[in-house]
Amino acid sequence: MILKGITNKAVEREFIRITGGMGGTLSMLTGHAAGETQSPWTATGVKFQDGGTDWRVERCTMKGYRTRPSPGKAYWQGDGFATEHPNARIIFERCQAFENADGGFDLKGPDFLLDRCKSVRNGKNYRLWSGGRATTIESIDPKSCHLHICISALHTERQVIKIDHLIASGDKPLLYVETVNGAIPPTIIIGKLTLTRVSKLLQVSGAQPDISWP
Repeated sequence: MILKGITNKAVEREFIRITGGMGGTLSMLTGHAAGETQSPWTATGVKFQDGGTDWRVERCTMKGYRTRPSPGKAYWQGDGFATEHPNARIIFERCQAFENADGGFDLKGPDFLLDRCKSVRNGKNYRLWSGGRATTIESIDPKSCHLHICISALHTERQVIKIDHLIASGDKPLLYVETVNGAIPPTIIIGKLTLTRVSKLLQVSGAQPDISWP
């Protein structure tokens, strides 16, 4: 399946949801949220769930997805691009995420590829829950951190995240690595860093990750 050249600048809740299927391409899609949604409905630009694998997402832009928390809660949801655990081998090429409440790219599915992507002014510009690879990725002015790496306890083997070139600007931590109970700390390999105004390189919660810096 190929879905190409669609623009919607008044998305009510979700722009594109892929549920199952082996392979396809989303190309040159632009989805801007119309405004805030209310929990339990989670606003998302492009979401993969329920087993969709081997998809390519290229030259897509998602902006402004925000879900107001339920009464008594404080955490805002809303992602530009999101994958769930069954969604393996999803490629994001030259995609951009702007001003989403939670993750610009919130990727739980394994073996992802981020290729020349850009994430700007999201809660966390990149949230990575599984092993995968990035070529050159850019992070600008996140609200919380540039990369949040929180490997899922569902993985029974050590996950490896390799980033060829990480470009980051903005006064928040570069990496926040969180190892939850039952999870194996990840291996993180960074080939090159280009940093501007980053407050600190690393913040760790839980067991120490294995990080190879340039």
